Amino acid sequence: PTFHDLGFKGLIENVPTEQEFVSYLTDYDLFIYCGHNAGEKYLKRDDIAKLDNIGAVLLMGCSSVASHNHGDFDPTGIVYSYLTAGSPLVVGNLWPVTDGDLDKVTMSIVSQWKKSYQDCVSVSHIISKSRKSCKLKYIN
Repeated sequence: PTFHDLGFKGLIENVPTEQEFVSYLTDYDLFIYCGHNAGEKYLKRDDIAKLDNIGAVLLMGCSSVASHNHGDFDPTGIVYSYLTAGSPLVVGNLWPVTDGDLDKVTMSIVSQWKKSYQDCVSVSHIISKSRKSCKLKYIN
C-alpha cells in the first residue's frame, strides 16, 4: 500500500516550504517524515521546539532520532525539539539503515497503526512486529 491508499494527506516528492512543514506538524495528529535524517533542512530544530502541541511524529530517515553527547553537557538532537514541542511520541532510527528495509518497516508501521487505531494496540508492539519485515534483520 501507499500512504495515499491508507488515506493519508501530505506532500510526496516535493520540497515543503517552512510554512507547510509547520502546518503538517501542528494541524494533524500524526506527522510522518520519510527522507534523509529528520527533516531539519526544512525546519530548524529551534523552530520546531517553539511549536506547541504537535502530534505524534514518525521520523523515518537514517539516524533520525540519534542524539549527540557533549561530555558534561546535555545531549543534543532533533528528537528533543519534537518532544519540547509537545509531541506525545517520536519514533525514528538511531543509526543508518538500508532504504529498502526502511520502506518496508515504515509501511508496516503505518498500515498496522491505522488498522489497530481503535483497538489501543501499543506502538511498541507494532514496531516490534514491523521490524520482522526487514530483510537484514540483524543490521537494521
